[in-house]
Amino acid sequence: MTSKITVEYKEEPFYYKTILLNDIGEEIGEFRLNKILNDKHPHDLEISIEDDYRGKGLSKLLIKEMCKNLKGIIAEDTFLYIDTDASWEPDSSGKLKSYWNYLGMKNTPDGDAYKEGYEKRIKFSDLCKKVSGGKKIKKRKSKKRKSKKRKSKKRKIYN
Repeated sequence: MTSKITVEYKEEPFYYKTILLNDIGEEIGEFRLNKILNDKHPHDLEISIEDDYRGKGLSKLLIKEMCKNLKGIIAEDTFLYIDTDASWEPDSSGKLKSYWNYLGMKNTPDGDAYKEGYEKRIKFSDLCKKVSGGKKIKKRKSKKRKSKKRKSKKRKIYN
């Protein structure tokens, strides 16, 4: 496994996404927030991490970077949905745990316009608080640096 991980944010026509790249530029993970296309489909979430990189906190990095980039674009009280919770995996004791439950997602309640087809939901602000340790995510500010400039403001490198 490599030691240097890069997180990049991208906006595509139908979704926002953050991706993880290893030190040779291979994509090893992705967090995607689909844009609202019509009133039948809300913002929904998808996440994937290569097996060798799971359990290292990289999912939180992906989500945290997404939150930083979408602050002010997506209203804090906007609900984000998943259609099916396929994140169930055994913990060290063998008990099944859901990553989406860990993040604070709740079952979509009766009466919600997206109850049919979407299993769980969470407010954008609650998701961002969870991955930032309960702190509010601040808007990104451009800073002039006297030291080395990064090639892109949307790129973070983690060791």
